Amino acid sequence: MDETVPEYFRCRCGTVRKQTRRNGYTNLVQHVRREHPDFEAVMLAACTAETGSMLNYVRRSAQIVYGWLDWIVKSNLPLHFCENQATRRLTTFVTRCYSNLDPICVETLLRAMEEVTRIVERLIAAEMPARFGVIFDGWGHASEHFIAVFACYEVDGVMKAPLLCMAPLLDTLDEDLSARGYYEFLADMLPRDFGKQITDEDSFVEQLQKRRRLASVAPRYELLGSIPPTSNIAERFFSVVRTTYGQERHSLQPITVEMLLFLRQNEQYWSARTIRRDGKVVGQKLLT
Repeated sequence: MDETVPEYFRCRCGTVRKQTRRNGYTNLVQHVRREHPDFEAVMLAACTAETGSMLNYVRRSAQIVYGWLDWIVKSNLPLHFCENQATRRLTTFVTRCYSNLDPICVETLLRAMEEVTRIVERLIAAEMPARFGVIFDGWGHASEHFIAVFACYEVDGVMKAPLLCMAPLLDTLDEDLSARGYYEFLADMLPRDFGKQITDEDSFVEQLQKRRRLASVAPRYELLGSIPPTSNIAERFFSVVRTTYGQERHSLQPITVEMLLFLRQNEQYWSARTIRRDGKVVGQKLLT
């Protein structure tokens, strides 16, 4: 609706409604829902110039799912936090971005987490150039060994290092932690999740094992503008992993913990608009 004079609003259909201050927008919303039942589809398809707003329209259901996912992932909270009865009272006292969230079930949260993870993987794959650097490091918890893999590349002169995966390195007892094991892990993960291929296998393995070639071969690697120290990226990430993994390890499936860490590290790639991508709201089942 377009505001013409104070407290009076004119709809695009020509209807004029009065709405006094401090009384909310119930009168205006009732008109829109009654006379324009397809308003959500119209707003989703409209550009920012047509809506008069700098922000794209996002459904209330998508905002709810995003609010819970954002709160739980970034604050390292248990997944059942969204079902806790005390949480309803807590949302009244927290910051505006998390207030008035309707409760949702854990199944809805998990479905949203899986879908957002797949979307973020596609966004990173589309952003990655044909040639990029790989930063990886290992981390152990008791008898379990994990590998964290980061991509390193530049976009418009800005260095980016998104997390590609954080996963167990050993799936069977006959596997090892040698350079060959790292290579096989990357050769399987990159094409499967990001559509990228590892080339020059012999050179990769020999570099990891610090072997010197007998014949001098000219370098064939593209020089990146800047490669951040591996220890800095890995240590910052593993400091988060220690807290998350220690609290959630025995109550969640490993794949769920990996998705939590993936979304937290790559938080700049997803938002409320990501959840309703392609007109689809991920998870709409609310608790009563």
